Amino acid sequence: MMKINNEDLEKPKGFEGDQMSEQNNQSQPEEERDTIQKLEQALHECEDKYKRLAADYANYKKRVETEWAQVRVQAEDRCLQDILTIYDEFLRMKNHKMEPHQVIEAVEAIQKKWQQWLDRNLITIINPKGQNFDHHEHEAVLHQPVEDPELDGKVVQVIEYGYKRGRKILRHAKVAVGKFEAKESKQEPVEIKINEEGENNES
Repeated sequence: MMKINNEDLEKPKGFEGDQMSEQNNQSQPEEERDTIQKLEQALHECEDKYKRLAADYANYKKRVETEWAQVRVQAEDRCLQDILTIYDEFLRMKNHKMEPHQVIEAVEAIQKKWQQWLDRNLITIINPKGQNFDHHEHEAVLHQPVEDPELDGKVVQVIEYGYKRGRKILRHAKVAVGKFEAKESKQEPVEIKINEEGENNES
């Protein structure tokens, strides 16, 4: 009886390829699962980091707002203290009898303190008399006729001073603006004399 070796058996075509494809199909889902797990882990880490950053920013914003509120209150308190000191000077004038020259001296002292307060707060007075009208800093409350054409469009009177801090206008200066109007020239009457010969002589 003839023996048949396994090696002698002819393997069907494509048999080895089918085995490799099955192995690839089995390994491919495992690789995909690993990739998905890594991506999910990275996503969770990003979410946690975002939540921590959002919480830190919210706390920082709240802290800054609180600090700024405290700074604003402190600045307002200092401002009020300075104004109350100046107000005390007015009360002293009211409660004490003064000679006219003493009243003038007291008013000058108050004005000096007030100017010092303006300087400390970087506030400057807008006194534009003689300057060209500027609507950014001035408010024209009336137009005043002027005879000099060079005064046309210029501030001829300051009714109320303005104030500014840096470039910020706190109050516009109320002013009167010059307006030049040319006067109509009047012709003098011509005297006409008639001589004896009947001729007209203009003089």
